[in-house]
Amino acid sequence: VSSAGDKPEAVITPHGKFVMAVAYSPCGRFLASGAIDGAIHLFDAASGNLIRKLEGHSKGIRSLSFSADSKTLLSGCEDMTIIVHDVVAAGGAMATLIGHDSWVLSVAHSPESNECLSGGSDKRVRLWDLGQRQCTHTFTEHTDQVWSVAYNPAGNRFVSAGDDGLLVVAQLS
Repeated sequence: VSSAGDKPEAVITPHGKFVMAVAYSPCGRFLASGAIDGAIHLFDAASGNLIRKLEGHSKGIRSLSFSADSKTLLSGCEDMTIIVHDVVAAGGAMATLIGHDSWVLSVAHSPESNECLSGGSDKRVRLWDLGQRQCTHTFTEHTDQVWSVAYNPAGNRFVSAGDDGLLVVAQLS
């Protein structure tokens, strides 16, 4: 929107349900939305048309994150899982990552490697190896739920934020 009074390019009504997470792909081609019922919709960003629904979750989607190459989408959910979705192929889920003891509230793809971060209601930040599909490290500095995780541009550091009022900054090897 360029100035007051201008209208948005599009208004999309994907779910008919409460939408809790959105993500824009780095390539600019895709939009994703996640709803309270576990539904994830993938849209063409230019037209607003639905490309496909991504399956696998049974509860509310709290966070979405595209990979740097826009080929995969992470979804963090109240069902305590993270699903790695194949955005390009119609097959859908590539992997389900299990390890949090409560809701997954935030996910972030590494900008430079085949890793991701997740933060949850279990007060933990987890580092995942997407190739091996397993948690490689758990950070326990937070004393309350972790609402947000983010990588620096080089992918060698991250920051997390939680209900405890802390920002935890860590170096990754």
